[in-house]
Amino acid sequence: MFDSMYKYKIEGEDCALTYKLVSSDSTIKNPYVTIKGFSFLKPERIKPVAITIPEKINGYDVKSISPAAFYKNQCAKEIIIPDSVKHIGESAFSRSAVQSVRFGNGVKIISDRLFEGCKHLVDVVLPEGIEKIGDGAFYGCTNLKSIKLPDSLLEMRSSVLDGCTSLESIHIGANLQKVGIHSTEDFAFGCVNLTNITVSPYNKHFYIDKNILYNADNQVLI
Repeated sequence: MFDSMYKYKIEGEDCALTYKLVSSDSTIKNPYVTIKGFSFLKPERIKPVAITIPEKINGYDVKSISPAAFYKNQCAKEIIIPDSVKHIGESAFSRSAVQSVRFGNGVKIISDRLFEGCKHLVDVVLPEGIEKIGDGAFYGCTNLKSIKLPDSLLEMRSSVLDGCTSLESIHIGANLQKVGIHSTEDFAFGCVNLTNITVSPYNKHFYIDKNILYNADNQVLI
């Protein structure tokens, strides 16, 4: 189906979400909305705004955000994602002006390079229910200062927090089992200001000793 525009006002400005109806099978039954982009209808507008993605558009459930949907987007500073969204594609917010993101409870996977190069990102709340964080998801988010990994998180892939030079604290939840491809992989390379690492007392796979993160095999990670 063709791309369409959902027009509405934010902070008095005329804005639009670009979206597409997607069918969940080979017919046209039960289509849902995937968000493909966001823009101001007046191109001279340059001040980014906070946006809330709706749960429904024209009666259809909003279930996904397409890969690179907000790539290099300078229009959105804060994004609130509803519970209806189940999937967010790779690099959906990469190199954008986004400063804050609030996930709904429907997302289970933080996709590869989701926030790569988001130099304005300072606030991300990962809700319980997130099970996996993909490769380089927060790579180069140079203003991100802290991150709390929820108890539901089971796996982090490679280079998740590499280059987050302002990162000061990480909390690891109760059920994280695997980091990267190799057992000794460091997921926060170049985080020169990282001084506070905590691990849930219920986590059996990682532990802290003198602010050094080890895995269960006593190998140094950070």
